Amino acid sequence: MSHLRTGMTVLCLLALATTAMAQSTPRGFQGEQILGIGYVANPPSLLLGASGIAVSSRGFGLYVDAKFATDNPEGWTRYNPNLTRSEAIASFPDQNLRQHTHWRSFNAALVHTFSDELLLYAGGGLSSERVYTEFYDDTQERGELGFYVVTDEERTGDRVNALGGAMLRLTPRIMAQVGGELQPVGMMFGLIFRF
Repeated sequence: MSHLRTGMTVLCLLALATTAMAQSTPRGFQGEQILGIGYVANPPSLLLGASGIAVSSRGFGLYVDAKFATDNPEGWTRYNPNLTRSEAIASFPDQNLRQHTHWRSFNAALVHTFSDELLLYAGGGLSSERVYTEFYDDTQERGELGFYVVTDEERTGDRVNALGGAMLRLTPRIMAQVGGELQPVGMMFGLIFRF
């Protein structure tokens, strides 16, 4: 609870400081060159992400991002790299418990200055989906206490992605990002700090 209070206090102080800066140095989007980096996520699939933006004073530019899942089943002790889902189903009468999915996404988009407060972007990229199945072996001969995870080779693969959204000016230096993407399907949220 104390971390939450500390975080909220820092955010409030940051908002007050940037509001004071905004009053002394107004900066809109139109007619300005914009360079920035930030954090972006597509929860709950892709929680770790970084983004960058470059827009010319003419109002056109480029947005890029890379997003990653935070938990990879291949790092689990119960992951079996020598067995696939189809082999497990064909060889053992084990119970199929659940699916786990691990995503990575790399994108680029064209950006256009819509107003002093708003940028719009649309583009595409490549997403990689790895699907895993968790089984339970009643005899507990396989896995960790009978639990083991294998790759679902039939559902694992690369996907073409599409994305779009908007960036809103919060302060002269900070922009909020809201958008959506198709692979994985979800909403994107982020913050970008302007140089």
